[in-house]
Amino acid sequence: MNKKIIDIGIVIPTLNEGKYIGKLLDKIELELKQAEIDHYTVCVVDGGSQDETLDVIRRFSLKNNKIHLLEHKKRCKGCQRGAASLAGLEWLIQNTSHQIFTDIDADGAQQPDEMVYGASQISVFDFDVAIASKYLFNSQVINRTPFRRFASFFYNLLARLLIESKIRDYSNNYRFYSRRAAECVLQLKPQYTSPVYLLEILVMWIANSYRIIEFPSRYVENTQKQSKVIPLDFVKGLLGTLDIAIKFHLGRYKLNDSSNATSQPISKGDES
Repeated sequence: MNKKIIDIGIVIPTLNEGKYIGKLLDKIELELKQAEIDHYTVCVVDGGSQDETLDVIRRFSLKNNKIHLLEHKKRCKGCQRGAASLAGLEWLIQNTSHQIFTDIDADGAQQPDEMVYGASQISVFDFDVAIASKYLFNSQVINRTPFRRFASFFYNLLARLLIESKIRDYSNNYRFYSRRAAECVLQLKPQYTSPVYLLEILVMWIANSYRIIEFPSRYVENTQKQSKVIPLDFVKGLLGTLDIAIKFHLGRYKLNDSSNATSQPISKGDES
C-alpha cells in the first residue's frame, strides 16, 4: 500500500474537551508522521467550550500550522454534533484540496491508528466511503453501558430494516470518504444538526450508489466524561430515522446529476 498518496482533512468537533483534545492531536500527528503522510489538515470545530479546550487547541496550532481552529457555537439544545461536523467539512472543502475526509471524536473513543487503513480504502481501493464499524466480526466495543449498547443496537437495527440491510453501522461518525462524496453532502444540504446528521449523510451516499465498505474497528467509550447526548436526542433520533427513511424511499436524496453516482453495489468488510 502506498501511504504517501493519502492526503486527508480531519474534522474534530469539541465542546469542553480540554482534558482529551491534546492527547488526540498528539496521537493523530504521531500516526500520520509514522505513515509518512504530510499532506493533512485538522479542523477542530469548537461549539463554545467553557474549559481550557480553546487554549489547548491554540497552543497546538502554533506548533503545527496544519491544525486549524473553527469556532462554531451551538444554536440549539442537545447534542449538535452534526452542525459542527458539517461546518468543519465545509471549511475543509473551501480551504484545502484534500481528497479524503474523516470525522473523529475528541474524547479518544475512536482510534487514530485506524486512520491510515481507513483512508487507504478511498485512495488505494477506490471506495467512496469506508466506515469504521462497531458491528463486524473482530470489531470491539469497550466500556459501553448496557443502555448505550441497547440504544445503539436498536437504532442500527431500525435503520437496516428501513433503509439498507447491508450496512451494519449507521451511527459511527468515524468514516472516511472521498471529496466527491463530501461534495455530494454539501450539494444535498443535510437538514439535521443533531447526531441524526450521521444517518442522513450516509443515506445520501446509499441513495446515489456510492461504493461503501465497512471494516472492523475498536471503540473505547470514555467513562471519565458525561455524554452530551440528552434523552431528547434519542426521541429526535427515532423521529429523524423515520423521516429520513421516508425521504430515501421517495427519492429525495438523489442527486439531480446522475453522473455523480457510480451505480456500484454496496460492499462491506469480512464478517466471517
